[in-house]
Amino acid sequence: EAWPKAKKLNVTLPSDLGAAPQQHYAPDPQSFDLLVDLVITDNQADTFQSALRRLGFENVSVMRQGHFEIAYKNLRSQSAVAKTAARAVQSGILLNTAKEVPTLVQGKKRLTYQGHGGFAEEKAEKRGLSAGDAAGSVRTHLSILVRDKQDFAGLSKAQSLQSRLNMKEVTAVKTGTVWHLTFDTKSENVAEKTFKQLIKTRLFANPHSQDILLYDNV
Repeated sequence: EAWPKAKKLNVTLPSDLGAAPQQHYAPDPQSFDLLVDLVITDNQADTFQSALRRLGFENVSVMRQGHFEIAYKNLRSQSAVAKTAARAVQSGILLNTAKEVPTLVQGKKRLTYQGHGGFAEEKAEKRGLSAGDAAGSVRTHLSILVRDKQDFAGLSKAQSLQSRLNMKEVTAVKTGTVWHLTFDTKSENVAEKTFKQLIKTRLFANPHSQDILLYDNV
C-alpha cells in the first residue's frame, strides 16, 4: 500500500494534452511490469518538485519510478516469468543495478530483486508520504504513466535482449516513467482542479511526442 493515508483521486485525462484514448494503463496479458526505484538521490524528481514550487503548486508532492512493460511468449508460469525478468535485469540492458532496484509486478503481487537470487515476493510494507499536516486538509493521490509515442529506447532494449542474450521469449519492451502525485487540498474537488492545472503546464509530458495514462497498479 503505497499511500496508506491518502485517498485515490479519480480524474479524467484531457485528450488534448497527451491522454491516450484508453485513459487507464492496461498491460498486455502476455507481459509483465518492472517498476524501478533509484537507491541514490533522484535528481529528476527533485528538479520537478522545485519546478512545482516555482509554479505555485505548493500542495503537490511527487515521486518517480521507471517503468518497463515487457511482452513475452511461451512462458507458462509465474516462476518462468520471474526467471525471464531476472535474466533481463542481470544483463544490464534494462537498468543499472548499482543505482537502481527493480520490482516485478505480477497482478497484486510485488517481487523484489535479490541480485543473483532473482526475484522474491516482498513483505507488505507501507511506504510513501506521511499524513498531511495542514489542518483540515484532505490528502489524495494518483499516478500517471508517461511514454514516448515513438519508443526507440524500448525497441533498442528488446533487440538487445533478443540478439545478445538470445531471449526469443521477449517479444517487445515498452519504456516509460510513472509519476506518483500527492495532493494536500481543502477537498477532492480542489485536488482535481489542481491536477488539471498541473497537466496544462506540460511539465510531465509533451502531448505532441508523449502519451499519458492513469496508472492504477500501485
